[in-house]
Amino acid sequence: MFRNYLVIAVRSFLQQKLFSFINVIGLAVGLATCILMLLFVRYETSYDAWMPDVDLIFKVNTSTEPNPGEITYFGKVRYLVKIAFDIEFEEIEASTRLGHAGPQLAIDDQLIKENLWFADRNVFDVFDLDLVDGNKKTALSDMSSIIISEAMVKKYFADESPLGKTIANVVTGSKDYKITGIFKDLPNNSALVAEFIVPLTEDPELSPPAYMFMKFKPGANVATISSRLPNFARRNESGKNTRYSLINLRDIHLYSGQHEEHGIKPAGSIAAVNTFAASAVLILTLAIINFVNLSVARSFRRMKEVRVRKTAGASRGQLIRQFFVENIVTTGIAMLIALVLVEMALPFYSGFLGYTLVLDYLSDPIIIPAIVGLSVIVGIAASSYPALYLSSLKPAQILNAGGTTASFQKASFRSFMIFIQFIAAIILVISTIVVFSQNAYIQNKDLGFSPYNKLIVHELGAPAARANKSVIADQISRLPQVEGITNTIGVPTNFFDFHFQYAREGQAEEEGLLVQPMQIDFDYFDLYNIPILYGRALSGAY
Repeated sequence: MFRNYLVIAVRSFLQQKLFSFINVIGLAVGLATCILMLLFVRYETSYDAWMPDVDLIFKVNTSTEPNPGEITYFGKVRYLVKIAFDIEFEEIEASTRLGHAGPQLAIDDQLIKENLWFADRNVFDVFDLDLVDGNKKTALSDMSSIIISEAMVKKYFADESPLGKTIANVVTGSKDYKITGIFKDLPNNSALVAEFIVPLTEDPELSPPAYMFMKFKPGANVATISSRLPNFARRNESGKNTRYSLINLRDIHLYSGQHEEHGIKPAGSIAAVNTFAASAVLILTLAIINFVNLSVARSFRRMKEVRVRKTAGASRGQLIRQFFVENIVTTGIAMLIALVLVEMALPFYSGFLGYTLVLDYLSDPIIIPAIVGLSVIVGIAASSYPALYLSSLKPAQILNAGGTTASFQKASFRSFMIFIQFIAAIILVISTIVVFSQNAYIQNKDLGFSPYNKLIVHELGAPAARANKSVIADQISRLPQVEGITNTIGVPTNFFDFHFQYAREGQAEEEGLLVQPMQIDFDYFDLYNIPILYGRALSGAY
């Protein structure tokens, strides 16, 4: 029986080639657009889901209120605070710190541009990273040890085994690291970025603030732990306005609202994810409605066929199954074309977004069921009305369908569908205009400084470069393409995890304002075209 339904479906498809082509291509384009958008949504929401026990891993965030109503967020904690966490919260199974430094390594006098991470020796107790070579228990046991990623092995050591080889630290100039392990590359959808990892000192006097991650014991009540954090902060922080909060590893990318945190990927936008998801639903809705309208139009042209088959003894159930099979087959063809379009567009789409998006049909257990499920749902949605309505008509009613009830109901249904399609299209157009306007606003917003045509040279404050910094600056300034230079510890948008408290003359120190300092030279304001509202800029003449 199913074979007969399939033969009739193919015959009907071929008898109306142009009609079928328009119907299939319209649905295929809508499906392809929807799939591309949902790939972005799935990628953004899958950050760090690959990590074992990810639901138990949390990052400690710190915020302060240096001045009333002014909340400052930063992601690091002091080493002594980390110890206090371990002592007070018995729910913690393990905790570790991660620190970040810019490029400061060299192999055979070749400067390594990748980032360097510092980690506590028990980092593997929290993050179950795959160590493809070496021993997790001893890989970071010595302060001169270093572990590197597989990608860095291929880049700097070709086919040789790097274990036992040394990497120089060009910043300190007096310390070399010995390679003791190789870890598997972190997936692209990870908030952490690590290529080189070295041990982080546990000396409270020398250990800088670092990111703190903790892994709770199974069954730990995170809400209860969070409720104890205010009292914990008051006992362990001198600043009365210091606050701690916990965020799950999976939520860091979309929900942390983080500022620029070195070594952690820039935060995504949950608003962008929701916008893409809503747009995908709208576009799919438009495609389905258009497909339904065309399917209904074609179905009513087949009333004579329905009359003949009913007169010949066909049951209502047989007719319903026939309409369902025809539309599901058509939807399946549209889905295959959509997948071809997606594969063609993916390289350009991924390049535009800056992500690596793929449709992995074999290893991803969700892809094939999702594709089949979407095809069936769309096919059923498109065939429900014509199948249920036409199959319910009696031959005598069909003979009169050209003039009265059936004609009226057909027009009413299609008018309703066109109305819904029109509303969805208006919502999509308005959303597009809003997004475009917001993007134009962001692009044209006066930032208060000029960010254009600026080249930033990092690490000139490192010991190896500090002695020659003035010489380097002088040589750069002599280049004909250079209009000006300035020495500073950061650009205008940098955020620093420390404050200084300033009080006016006669004001108590605790009543003063906490401000973030930035070291600059006399040319800073001129180079960035920052206007001086009151007084004058810094000058060597005073």
